[in-house]
Amino acid sequence: MNVTRITKYWSEFHPVEERISLNQKTCLGWTLPESIKTCAKYGMKWYGPRIDSLRTYGLRESRQLLDDCGMEISSVCFSGKYVHADRREYWKRLDECLRCIDDTAQVRGNVLVIMPGTDGKTSMEDCLKITEEGLEYLVKYAEKAGVILGLEPLHPMYAADLSALVTVRQAMDIIESINHPNLMLTLDVFHTWWDPELFLQIDRASRKICGFHVSDWAPIRFSTNSSRGMIGDGMIPIRRIRTALEKTEYYGPIEVEIFNEDLWRIPCAEMLKLCIERYREFV
Repeated sequence: MNVTRITKYWSEFHPVEERISLNQKTCLGWTLPESIKTCAKYGMKWYGPRIDSLRTYGLRESRQLLDDCGMEISSVCFSGKYVHADRREYWKRLDECLRCIDDTAQVRGNVLVIMPGTDGKTSMEDCLKITEEGLEYLVKYAEKAGVILGLEPLHPMYAADLSALVTVRQAMDIIESINHPNLMLTLDVFHTWWDPELFLQIDRASRKICGFHVSDWAPIRFSTNSSRGMIGDGMIPIRRIRTALEKTEYYGPIEVEIFNEDLWRIPCAEMLKLCIERYREFV
């Protein structure tokens, strides 16, 4: 799909029950083939693979597996962490991002999620400047590859590691500044539900949204990257956010992305079944 076809598809109405996608890391114990085949068995049409798993299994083999199961990729996660004060390191990491774009194109992925990263030392202000500079470079390459870069603002607790972009406003400021059809917004409720401007910025992002990730917010028990709650177990108004996105004409995939050490101990088939049940009830 080119950008025009992708955005046209997302803006066309699709029933919410047909839009569910599973992010691979939600069912951590499954291999890529086990995960894709089981999702297909449950009638799912979308899947969100991790870039490292695609490479390990083989890009051509991954695409063939998806074709055999009648599934498409909602997004490839993730590329980034290129923000660095050391220019040699910065360009090295940008080169890896280019490789991720190529790999996403090879598996016919529509969206590559971007998390710009930080080096843990550079100021937030300078990180944001480097973030925009890098995206201006990457998006031109992504255009040629037919891949959309999904810029995902993260919760502030990740500001010293994964991204200095901690609000939807910051992400939209960069998206509007660069003003390129291959740079859009990926919205994850876990990272953005707390933002007082969330619904205002969703309105602002009309026709510029390329991904929607759902989980829930429960008290942090483990590390910050393995404490996402099961849908319906927390305080995130998921359905209200989904409805707000539909008012902006986003009817694309809805990716269930839950990292939780307790839930990872559940057999994967039970975990997937629970995700589908909660998706139907709360999304």
